[in-house]
Amino acid sequence: MQANLISEQLSIAIPTYNRADILKENILKMLPELRAYNICIYISDDSSNDDTLNMVELLKNTYNNIVYCRNVPSLGHDRNCIRTLSMPTQEYIWYLGDSMYIENGGIAQLLQKINAVKSDFYVTNVRERNFTHPSQIYTDTRRLFSELAWHLTLTGCCIYRRQVIEQIDTVGLAKNFPQSQIIFNRVVESCNLTFIDEVKVATNINKAKSYWEAEIFNVFGNDWISLIDSVYKVNPTAFERIKVIKSHSKYTGIFGLKNMIKLRFLGVLTLSSYLKNKDNIKLASHINKFVIWGLLFTPRFIFILIKFFHDQKIISKNK
Repeated sequence: MQANLISEQLSIAIPTYNRADILKENILKMLPELRAYNICIYISDDSSNDDTLNMVELLKNTYNNIVYCRNVPSLGHDRNCIRTLSMPTQEYIWYLGDSMYIENGGIAQLLQKINAVKSDFYVTNVRERNFTHPSQIYTDTRRLFSELAWHLTLTGCCIYRRQVIEQIDTVGLAKNFPQSQIIFNRVVESCNLTFIDEVKVATNINKAKSYWEAEIFNVFGNDWISLIDSVYKVNPTAFERIKVIKSHSKYTGIFGLKNMIKLRFLGVLTLSSYLKNKDNIKLASHINKFVIWGLLFTPRFIFILIKFFHDQKIISKNK
């Protein structure tokens, strides 16, 4: 395909780390629309092996609108985020996680929105979140933070205007959430963001654990709070601090009862891990601290037994 056929309106930028098979599967899922609109894919590879490099070389035989960069040495999550966003030359950049894909029709619908109105950011819905929210243009910063800030942490649902990326100061961006802070820093100055409910991204069912799962209390406790506080210091009137901090747990359930039970079963939620992170958990979680204490003082083997009998019930039901 000739270079002049590549869309100048939209590109897809993907940071990746050791997920060659899933990444290939996701690109192939999106291939009909990629071809239809000549969308260029930019891949910034932080992998520890050559699997993604080899996969991309083979995939180019099928679709050659792919720009690939191997990072040696690896940049790490945050620096690779900035590297990935800086690669495209198109007007808008869809920053897509390597375990995610755009559902059929999503690219066409986004391009229609871009042609209708020029926003600094477009935000899609996510299949797994079951998030019901009307499509709308946000120009009010306070309402945006109240309703949508929690959603903007997910790598895959946000599309950035390249003009905004070119203006960012990459020094001091929040740990683990640089992609979110780029949006937050902009909207506290000038809010111009479009949420599109009908466009959805989805997670590949073969996805392995995310990099942050082993550090869940640190990432979605300390780092999430630090992100919100860094923006709050710039403009304390832009949103209600505690409400926005708790919104992530409230809507994702990451520190809700169901997931805290899971973390207790896995041995992630222990007395020592709680005491180490209790202030951040108390601030970030939307459930009562006494519920968490109840989980902590329930012997872990109880949760293991419950999980065992639950699995046996499912196995018997499926026979």
